[in-house]
Amino acid sequence: MPVFQAWMRIVDGLGSARIAGRGRRTLVWTSHRIGLSPMTEAHAIGSVVVLVAASIFFAFALYSARTGAHSGILMRLRIGVVGITAAQLALGALLYANGERPAESLHILYGVVALAAIPLAATFAFEAPPKARAGALAAGAGLMLAMIWRLWVTGGG
Repeated sequence: MPVFQAWMRIVDGLGSARIAGRGRRTLVWTSHRIGLSPMTEAHAIGSVVVLVAASIFFAFALYSARTGAHSGILMRLRIGVVGITAAQLALGALLYANGERPAESLHILYGVVALAAIPLAATFAFEAPPKARAGALAAGAGLMLAMIWRLWVTGGG
């Protein structure tokens, strides 16, 4: 099943339950009832974390490209986004090693491209002025977001 569908199953697995006598509702985690392995759950949740981190980085890179400000913060965000993506890729490799294959083999290629997009953009713009460097990083983040979408589409098993 695609990671997006796995994520939706996890969200659907969240149910509401009454707290005794108070009438309030709270969310109860019920993922063990929907048949996903803990690693698959972690990979599904990680994909959302990577998407959010990449989206924030993309927006901040666009802002920095327009204004030329905060290039130091942008570089630290870049390291964070690449680190989170590398952790997600490692978890996907563990899933693959455990026999849980994606629906399409291109999923693996898209994962590698998503991980490499921002570092390659940083390499190409290494000596550029801050605005141009931020623009290149925004382009790399845009490519990464496109790859994340393709990862969600091709991840099913």
